[in-house]
Amino acid sequence: MANNFSNYLYSVTSSLATFYTAPAGTTTVVIGCQASNKSNTGTVSVTLAVTSGAQTENLVKAVSIPTNASLGLISGKLVLEAGDVLKAQTGTTGDVAIVLSVLEIS
Repeated sequence: MANNFSNYLYSVTSSLATFYTAPAGTTTVVIGCQASNKSNTGTVSVTLAVTSGAQTENLVKAVSIPTNASLGLISGKLVLEAGDVLKAQTGTTGDVAIVLSVLEIS
């Protein structure tokens, strides 16, 4: 059984788009998910959702991030099974950056 720690970087778009998919044959433990406000125009919002099979649920919806700040989007750990996906959306493409830290167990 292999355990791999990884970070994934994502510049959030204005449509709800997949930025991480748990690989086949892998269980993923999300250790952290930081979102930062890259905009110079004030507070921005971000939505984070998880899809498992045919069901999508918001983890946070339109949460505000102040200027020059970051926010942890997941409290505690989140387990993703193979094929589960994380999606994000913001008002203006490029206003929010996400750093996702995971442990992938295969």
